Amino acid sequence: MKHKEPRRRITASDVARAAQVSRVAVSRTFTPGASVSEQTRSKVLQAAEQLGYRPNALARNLNKSSSDLVAFVAGFQDNLYDASLFDLLLNTLQKEGQRVLHVHVGASTDVSAALLAALDYPVAAVILAAGSIDASTVTACLRLNAPIIVTGSAAHLDTVDSVLGDNNDGMRLVVEHLLARGRRSIACINGPRNITASQERYAALVRHLGR
Repeated sequence: MKHKEPRRRITASDVARAAQVSRVAVSRTFTPGASVSEQTRSKVLQAAEQLGYRPNALARNLNKSSSDLVAFVAGFQDNLYDASLFDLLLNTLQKEGQRVLHVHVGASTDVSAALLAALDYPVAAVILAAGSIDASTVTACLRLNAPIIVTGSAAHLDTVDSVLGDNNDGMRLVVEHLLARGRRSIACINGPRNITASQERYAALVRHLGR
């Protein structure tokens, strides 16, 4: 039985040959706001349609001074909070015309190594929702002008922005609410002990119950 050779992806050069225009003209046709004559645009679009051409967004980012690719470095989305966060981030970024590169971090994956792998792509920014990173990784990001935003925990680095909930104040409100309703025997079903948020919530519970 003969195996079919995988079909080669149609490139901008193929379109340029079919439309009898330059490679630059093809690039300009598919670049929003770029200057190209209507006649050339029409020829390029017709050739692209016939060949089944789709622009390579990743290659286009490599040729630009700015990128529309945002890396999202995260672990398992196996709970409602993480799944909702990923869904909200994805939808918001796509509405803003950004593309998302999802880098998965498993239980045995080094977070800094995963983040550095994301930097092999022309990312405009990195959103980290999986553990912490070291200062050398932050420096590598900043050299590439890729800001880092850490969610769910404090980065404790001046050059990194953090977005996180106030676990202490949140637990204070919970304790005050329960005590005001006469509850005195309070159990805490917490997350994994090695997670910063779990540690902060438990410490806050003990602190506010002990008042």
